[in-house]
Amino acid sequence: MRPVLLLCFILPGFLCTQQACSRGACYPPVGDLLIGRTQHLRASSTCGLTRPETYCTQYGEWQMKCCKCDSRLPHNYNSHRVENVASSSGPVRWWQSQKDVNPVSLQLDLDRRFQLQDIMMDFKGPMPAGMLIERSSDFGKTWHVYQYLAADCRSAFPRVRQGQPQSWQDPRCQSLPQRPHAHQDGGRVQLNVMDLASGIPATQSQKIQELGGITNLRVNFTRLAPVPQRGHYPPSAYYAVSQLRLRGSCFCHGHADRCAPEPGAPTGPSTAVQVHDACVCQHNTAGSNCERCAPFYNNRPWRPADDQDPHECQSMTEWGSSPSGLRDLSWDTERMESLLFKFSLNCAPAI
Repeated sequence: MRPVLLLCFILPGFLCTQQACSRGACYPPVGDLLIGRTQHLRASSTCGLTRPETYCTQYGEWQMKCCKCDSRLPHNYNSHRVENVASSSGPVRWWQSQKDVNPVSLQLDLDRRFQLQDIMMDFKGPMPAGMLIERSSDFGKTWHVYQYLAADCRSAFPRVRQGQPQSWQDPRCQSLPQRPHAHQDGGRVQLNVMDLASGIPATQSQKIQELGGITNLRVNFTRLAPVPQRGHYPPSAYYAVSQLRLRGSCFCHGHADRCAPEPGAPTGPSTAVQVHDACVCQHNTAGSNCERCAPFYNNRPWRPADDQDPHECQSMTEWGSSPSGLRDLSWDTERMESLLFKFSLNCAPAI
């Protein structure tokens, strides 16, 4: 055991990950999926895109503060476009919807399947009174709700139950955190995807397979927060998000421990820190998501890895053993000679 531990310290990026993957499912490290992908993010409503808009918020106990939103140019100091929610934009930037528009959605459309681990959303100003988070794993053809969230679940989503989900398609409503000055201070919503399956008897790899894979993610704001009126003018009602973080990795079905850029992929300032697209496959698998067996490893059907079993694709050792018709040509000399000898005996004339 000591030599193995020593080698792990010497070659931590190769040997130890190889050993971890040999025991069962392995997964790449997570990062922020939005970095380098804000061009795939869109909002159904944004203030100031066509002309400047004035909005007013409560300032102190009795005063109001009014500001302009001008999102016609992305780099205006008072531009509140949706790309501002990326963590790289900084704390003084945020996205904001138009006033009194409801419902409003934020949607991320990816060009391939990724594995989502958790969601963190910071609000600028009032938190919504009702919202839901949903995902698609087939590029928007079908959608499934991760979770409903509301200040009052019974009022916002009367037909949705609360508590822990009991099956994969059993989304529940979670109460949003109550803050003493929520109409001023904003707040944070966090959702760990794996926690949604804490009441379902399943392995970690099964939970990832069922809940982790996404091609699209959508946050639907369905109910504006009530804002108390102080003085003569009512404050503006809108949705605003200062930061959205989506932590995840490339989706590899448990067959890879790191991601890499696709060959020929363009590079940019965020390339070094963004989550890359393609899995560096192990277990004799292949494909951008390790979704098939590598050539000449088709002796048994492909399967996603389990916690305790990597389900490696096996090489073919007999003619005709591959369901896909592929053949393993790595025959050793002795085996070929043995077969040829048998054929020659069958062809010999009887005495």
